[in-house]
Amino acid sequence: MTTIHVWKGQPYPLGATVTPEGTNFSLFSENATGVDLCLFDTLDAPQENIRIPITEQTDQVWHVFLPDVRPGQLYGYRVHGPWDPAAGHRCNPAKLLLDPYVTAVEGEAPKSRVVLQAWDSVESIQAWRNSPQYKEARKIGDKYAKFRAFAVEGVPQ
Repeated sequence: MTTIHVWKGQPYPLGATVTPEGTNFSLFSENATGVDLCLFDTLDAPQENIRIPITEQTDQVWHVFLPDVRPGQLYGYRVHGPWDPAAGHRCNPAKLLLDPYVTAVEGEAPKSRVVLQAWDSVESIQAWRNSPQYKEARKIGDKYAKFRAFAVEGVPQ
């Protein structure tokens, strides 16, 4: 895939939503100043083949529609913004992030610990992130976690 068409897309539903016309990508971020959608041709690619800056944002949801992208596309996000762990801000575009709304993960799990959790709504994610349990888990994770890129497959809803 060398040339890719980019449309504005829709903020909802969150995640990658495949339609007959292409794929809509949307990601909630309360603190991001920018988001890049990274597309990969293969699981063993050392870096993304295409990086698309997402310029559309609606109510803290970054979104883009790619008419050329079909099911099976491998992707991740790079999020720009503040790095202030004490305030809960951990934006780092050097890290490739897994889509939090993903329905399938391709490839081997990393050797370190990984937690994948599904959420019913943005409200339930926000409630969890504001909970004392989450804050305690982040303290542990920030001390011991090592992050690794994942490839993700978009699945029709």
